[in-house]
Amino acid sequence: MRDVLVEGIAYPVILSDEKEALSAAKAAGSAFAAIGSGLPEADYAVETVEAVDERFLERLVRRHLGLPWRIAESERLRIREVTKRDQEEFLRWDSDLIFTDSELLEAYIQNQYRFYEYGVWAVVRKEEDTLIGAAGVYDWEDEIGETHLELGYEIFPPYRRMGYAEEACRQILNYITEEYECPVWASVWETNIPSRALLEKLGFVKVPGCSGSGQLRYRFGRC
Repeated sequence: MRDVLVEGIAYPVILSDEKEALSAAKAAGSAFAAIGSGLPEADYAVETVEAVDERFLERLVRRHLGLPWRIAESERLRIREVTKRDQEEFLRWDSDLIFTDSELLEAYIQNQYRFYEYGVWAVVRKEEDTLIGAAGVYDWEDEIGETHLELGYEIFPPYRRMGYAEEACRQILNYITEEYECPVWASVWETNIPSRALLEKLGFVKVPGCSGSGQLRYRFGRC
């Protein structure tokens, strides 16, 4: 058993390679993970105890409690999973349908985050814990049927032209590079000069040709 501190509260986590111990932890309502494979009682598993670190344990507890995962932090911003409490702010700015429709948002939180562990996340200004937009990656299928991770972002109008989009996207690109080691793509209209400039500043390289929608395609240069 490990005690894990999450938002100032200590929570017990059970790690075991025994079916009975995991079943008991589940019945007791504790967070738990299996050591090894072949134990269907656990949603999460690790190969060995040595592979468990504090980050894994905190995420395990957060998922168990329904708290958002913290993805990354910069000097001014925190990137975390979107929660149902964020919906009011997204509605205020007429944001993406996924975040303004209650059923779609619930499904996104339960499926996209839980099973894929990536997606579009909340961008929060740390100073006053204010939601200022969303940014992250999503699956995009190209003309030949291959799926790529696509970068997307939205900063609410009052917070634009302050460098928040660049700051958030840099943290996200660092996270994706470290966690998934795969290319990140982006699409932008040729006339959208500010977005094109941002992508190039972030290290994206324009790829010859256009997407099926006629947009320019960019690929993250560090991948």
